[in-house]
Amino acid sequence: MFQGKYLGQNLDQSVVFPIKYPVPALSVFSIPKLGQVGISTQQAAGNSNLQVKTVDLSGWQAYARNGDQLATLKLVVNRSSEQIVGAEVLSQNADELVDFLALLITQKISAQDLNRQLFAYPSLASDLYGIWQSK
Repeated sequence: MFQGKYLGQNLDQSVVFPIKYPVPALSVFSIPKLGQVGISTQQAAGNSNLQVKTVDLSGWQAYARNGDQLATLKLVVNRSSEQIVGAEVLSQNADELVDFLALLITQKISAQDLNRQLFAYPSLASDLYGIWQSK
């Protein structure tokens, strides 16, 4: 879809600019689902500017409500900016969560920016408020 939109917007242009891809959100639709976006934990392992945080999501509202006891999130955070630059998710809702995280990464949304948003409660998006407080 992304490439089709790009092509449609540039068919009648005399000067065509190279396609610029955003950070892709990837999902494996297994049970439970797997999701990944941005820098992987493997890529982050050798980089001292990046920190990997493991978050047990099973107690968060959306996951507890659904009995998702395996729900886990691994965040890759830039130490200096404290912005999320990557994530890996194992949960029933991994596809949705990596989509939200792709927005945070692409738009370089900080904890302060996120806390100014108002999400429907209780929803998967409303659980995003706690990701920066994770160890």
